[in-house]
Amino acid sequence: ESVKVVPEKTDTNIVWIDVSRTGVSAHEISTALEAREINIGAFNDERLRAVTHLDVDSAQVEEAGQTFTAVVEALRA
Repeated sequence: ESVKVVPEKTDTNIVWIDVSRTGVSAHEISTALEAREINIGAFNDERLRAVTHLDVDSAQVEEAGQTFTAVVEALRA
């Protein structure tokens, strides 16, 4: 896999995502996601920081994950 959640087990609402193996910068991914109304910030060129809130349900998290995957695939093409 080219995208990795760091650490693999997350006990908080903050999730770090390592995209260093995608060939796409975290900044590019963040910008593309923002255009789709998903706000995941680039911490540096290789990591993104996602934060969920109490008003975000599991279906919205799943949708964001699917969009994330589509965005990375599109940017790699």
